Amino acid sequence: MTDEPLSGPTYGVWQAHKRLEELQAEFVRFIASGAYDVDIKVESDGWRRLCVVLKRPIPAKWGLLAREAGDHLRSALNEIVTDLSILDTGRTDSRGSYPLYSSETEYRTARRDQQGRARPSPRDQYLKGLTEAHRAIVDRHQPYNDPLLVDLQSISNLNKHHRLQAGLLVPTTVRNHVQPHIPGTIQRFEFDGGDPETWIQDGAVILSVRPWPDNAAKMDVEGQITLEPAFGERRVPFNRLGQIPDHIFKMIEVVKREFPRNPANLIGMRPNK
Repeated sequence: MTDEPLSGPTYGVWQAHKRLEELQAEFVRFIASGAYDVDIKVESDGWRRLCVVLKRPIPAKWGLLAREAGDHLRSALNEIVTDLSILDTGRTDSRGSYPLYSSETEYRTARRDQQGRARPSPRDQYLKGLTEAHRAIVDRHQPYNDPLLVDLQSISNLNKHHRLQAGLLVPTTVRNHVQPHIPGTIQRFEFDGGDPETWIQDGAVILSVRPWPDNAAKMDVEGQITLEPAFGERRVPFNRLGQIPDHIFKMIEVVKREFPRNPANLIGMRPNK
């Protein structure tokens, strides 16, 4: 039992935050260990190719920690619906499941099962017992209009299949971190960034640079490129994954307004798991 409504999802968000802090520490140690280097290859066409040299494999622990964080966050959403269901129905055995749908049409449309029997829409099925006002809170936080929940849905769906995908990506801001230092008069400096949607493998080209016109006697490039860990089929970067706990915590704060200031009739009413 819990001391008050919504303490369950709040604890889940806190646990997810701890897992992500641990994951960040693991990544810092990985970088500090010299796990990868960057090699520069000069091509005959004037392009300089910056290639990654991986010296260590991606630790399996990354995927485990990301999965645990995703589990806690997904459970926190379910707990929000459970607490609202108890509030709206007064039934202590209420249990809720937070639907996540990328299509509003699919979310709101009634269905038929494999035997042709009519089934309610996911909205009506999963939010049964909630008032329309409380359903509207869930409606506002669906993947079809909430990008961070798209990311959580991606991680959550992977968990269902027990797959752990973790890897390194080229940061989308890579061009902002590399500056040319070219003597003479160069009209422009061409960039060709790596694919931000592809896992980095050993030898992958993460950036190509070329002076233009290409008759420069010498070109030096200085900068620092820190690769990003990412997770899931959508290649969710760590910096976006790390925003989800605070995002869900803000949702919890909104839902708290729906509960009485001193909910004596609700204390201890949530079912044990």
